[in-house]
Amino acid sequence: MIETYQIRNVLRVYSTQLKKKAATIRDSAEPLQPAHDIIDISIKARRKQMLNQISDHLISQITSRKDQQNASKNIEKNELPFNVSGDWSNHETE
Repeated sequence: MIETYQIRNVLRVYSTQLKKKAATIRDSAEPLQPAHDIIDISIKARRKQMLNQISDHLISQITSRKDQQNASKNIEKNELPFNVSGDWSNHETE
């Protein structure tokens, strides 16, 4: 039969071992890094930011398509996409 004092001794030894193990883990752990600032954006601000990004993306797509269409029309007409004018006789040639 197991006596009460034996159970108490086992529990005491077990608790001291746990304390020692916890102390070694705590001492060997890396030092805590300083906490970084957390930025919380409101739902309205997120929605506004998302709408701005989407509208910017759509505008860039539309303008690039118009530029491509104008360039292809100029190529079909055998025209340059920019205006060439001026006196070239003053420029040096390499």
